[in-house]
Amino acid sequence: MRNKLRSILTMLGIFIGVAALIAMVAVGQGANAAVEKEIEGLGTNLLIVLPGSTTASGVRGGHGSASTLTVDDALAIPHQAPSVGRVSYMVRQMGQVEYASHNWTTNIQGVTPDYLPIANWQIAEGRGLTEPDGESLALVAVLGHTVYQQLFDAHEDPLGATILIKGFALRVIGILAAKGQSGWGQDQDDLVMVPFTTTENKVLGVATPARHKLRAIPFSLLLSTHSAYSHGSPVRSTRSTFRRETPSRYRRRSARSVRFCKPATASSLVPSMTSTSAT
Repeated sequence: MRNKLRSILTMLGIFIGVAALIAMVAVGQGANAAVEKEIEGLGTNLLIVLPGSTTASGVRGGHGSASTLTVDDALAIPHQAPSVGRVSYMVRQMGQVEYASHNWTTNIQGVTPDYLPIANWQIAEGRGLTEPDGESLALVAVLGHTVYQQLFDAHEDPLGATILIKGFALRVIGILAAKGQSGWGQDQDDLVMVPFTTTENKVLGVATPARHKLRAIPFSLLLSTHSAYSHGSPVRSTRSTFRRETPSRYRRRSARSVRFCKPATASSLVPSMTSTSAT
């Protein structure tokens, strides 16, 4: 009887140990899968180039506060870095969006048509931005899902509606598919996309824009390489090429004029998410 009880307890201990091990592996794989899904939403072959920081009277403005990037830089990158498949550029600023009696403060982004596929955005309704929209300075906009919910009633069709962005009337031509929150709690759907030229010439009020002009509002580049990121991949080659070919005028303006943000890997993000949730 004693031996039977000892055997039962031994088997029970083995079962509990195996079950605990399986649970730990499942939790780790689940977290890994969640992070990989988020990275895929951002784009696994995405490289972001941000202007550097400014310093005035001892106050540092942080990354993106300097005006060191131009449209000409974006157009030159594919010729200097063969590993780059697509290039987009954008300006952005917080602003008020109005429709009927509703209003919402959101992130207004002036983008080129290639931005949507580079950042892995899908269109849920209507259409996205096109080259003719930019060439004609069309007053059109694509809404993020959060903005759509804040401005329109549940059964109201937003397509064709006229919204006001900083006093300019824009026609809604599309609604972006929802991405949800990022791993750091940021609402990725709280934005409005407008053609880059329309944003620069009208909505954000940049005077006399030009391809070589430096901008007072944040201007950044997004690069899409031919393959996903890995150590020694085209992304690293693109970074090296861009730094090597960066015009000397950047070095004269700022010793840290350009900042690169490469895609993270799942293994590097999981510990960050764990430590964030623990605090």
